[in-house]
Amino acid sequence: MVSVTKLIGYSLLFAAMFAIAGGHLLVIQTVAWSTMFVKYSRGVTVAEAVEKTFSGKAPCKLCKAVEAGHGDQSKIPLSLKVDKKFEVILETFPLVGANPNDQDFQYPRSMHEMFPSRREEPPQPVPISALS
Repeated sequence: MVSVTKLIGYSLLFAAMFAIAGGHLLVIQTVAWSTMFVKYSRGVTVAEAVEKTFSGKAPCKLCKAVEAGHGDQSKIPLSLKVDKKFEVILETFPLVGANPNDQDFQYPRSMHEMFPSRREEPPQPVPISALS
C-alpha cells in the first residue's frame, strides 16, 4: 500500500514535470480549439469548421494566450539550453584515447607456466581414505 506522503509526492512530481514540459499550454490550446470548433460548426459544415478552427486566421483569446506562453519559453537564455551545455562539455574535455600501439603487447601466460605440473608420483598403493 502506498503511503499518503508518497502519493502526494508523486502527484507533485507529476504536476511539476507536466508544467515544465508545457502540458498546461497543451491543455489550454485544446480547450481553445474545442471552443472554436463548437462556435464555428453552428452555421457551417464540419469540414469548414475544422478549417476555420485550425487556419490561424482568427485566433481566439485563449489561442493568443497560448502563443504568448510559447513566446515566453523561447526567451530562455542560450546558456541554459541542454544542447549548449553538451557542446561546452565536449570542448572542455577532448575525447582522446590511448594508442594501443604505444605499449608492448604480450600474450597471457599459458596454463602450463601458471600451474607447473606436479613432479611427484602419486603414492603407491592408493590410500584407503581416497577410495571412500
